[in-house]
Amino acid sequence: MNRIFTVLARSVLWIVSIPVLSVAGALALLVVCVLGVREGAARARRFRGSFPAILKGFSARSWRDSTP
Repeated sequence: MNRIFTVLARSVLWIVSIPVLSVAGALALLVVCVLGVREGAARARRFRGSFPAILKGFSARSWRDSTP
């Protein structure tokens, strides 16, 4: 009788743990994605001011003058 309860408890544990671990994994992936998007947005805000200064050197006139 004790063995039946042990087998039953193990099977219930497996049935319950698989969806719980799946949900936990999905939540962890969601947190990683949200943190990555926030970090990317913060970097974009930080470099926004320097980007036009980089592009200023690549005007159409300088491109036309540099091509043979």
